[in-house]
Amino acid sequence: MNDSSIWQPELTLLNQARMGQLHKAATTILETTGLNVHHPEMRRRLADAGAKLGSAPRVHLSPVMVERALASAKRHVIIHDRLGEPVMPLGAHQVYFGTGSDLVYTRDIDTGERRPSVLEDVARAARLCDALDEIDFVMSYSLPSDLPDPIAEIVDATSNRSTASVARGREIPLGGLTISGTRVTSPYTVDPCSNSPCSANASP
Repeated sequence: MNDSSIWQPELTLLNQARMGQLHKAATTILETTGLNVHHPEMRRRLADAGAKLGSAPRVHLSPVMVERALASAKRHVIIHDRLGEPVMPLGAHQVYFGTGSDLVYTRDIDTGERRPSVLEDVARAARLCDALDEIDFVMSYSLPSDLPDPIAEIVDATSNRSTASVARGREIPLGGLTISGTRVTSPYTVDPCSNSPCSANASP
């Protein structure tokens, strides 16, 4: 839609000089402090690419490695929904709205009581979001107390009740991965959360 009369909000937190300062600080930390990589094969691959191995599991990345990796990253990515339709181009000045994740407690819609979240809450939230045009993507909503290891079930409950892109902060099964010609599309995106110091687990 190219209607110039539509208000397009823009939020600027840092100017180019401050962003450059932040970037330099980040590359310095990766080189001097490094990060913990617990996966032996990934440690080997990083070393082959030029990383310096410290006392296991510490790995130090040079600024050259970081800049090379950034230069190889795509500058424009399109997120697809579960129907395979392009819905969220990720580029400059793009703003999207979606739900959050990992609610331990839920306000019951019928009784109004505050109680531990359950899997049905995830399904209800996904159905609601699917009916709201203002919601561009959905996350897992909660950590269901009625499941011992809820990740796969959360993705299933969310995906089967919404056509929107599904974002997760942990590992997810890529059951929705589809291939169209030479282009790989998926309705799933990942919202990684880092620990301090930076740490990459050995799990796949």
